[in-house]
Amino acid sequence: MATYTDVNAFRRDVWPAGANVDLKFVQYAAELSFDVINASLDKVYSVPFATTPGIIEKISDMLSRVVAEWLVSRGRLPTVGEVETQTGMLSPFKMLEALRMGEMDIPGETRKAATGASVNTADYMHIFDYDSAFGHVPDPDWITEAEDRRSQG
Repeated sequence: MATYTDVNAFRRDVWPAGANVDLKFVQYAAELSFDVINASLDKVYSVPFATTPGIIEKISDMLSRVVAEWLVSRGRLPTVGEVETQTGMLSPFKMLEALRMGEMDIPGETRKAATGASVNTADYMHIFDYDSAFGHVPDPDWITEAEDRRSQG
């Protein structure tokens, strides 16, 4: 399965020296990290990334490390709160949230166009009567006003 973490390099360079950990734990953690990152960023970036951006590799490495440590030491997956407690300010979940919300960007990657609830309705003429919350029928006065504004330029 695909991963953003190079499992062999991760095990050699990131995992503590002398730690004798079965590769299957690291591989599983890296695959889980891949799925979490893609699910988290799917609405704002085209995932999976063709080439792994540096920030995504770092997030994947951090999450993979925490997950693998929990699998080896505790025999279970950590909760989001446990990951955040263990990683502190460099929480991979906080970083993913910052990428999702546009507080951070991925260099070289283009964000998807805004859709859904984040669409801005500035400069749109609303033609529904605001007083009629249950009926939601077009208000003829608003339609006439909209037509007048459009004809004036």
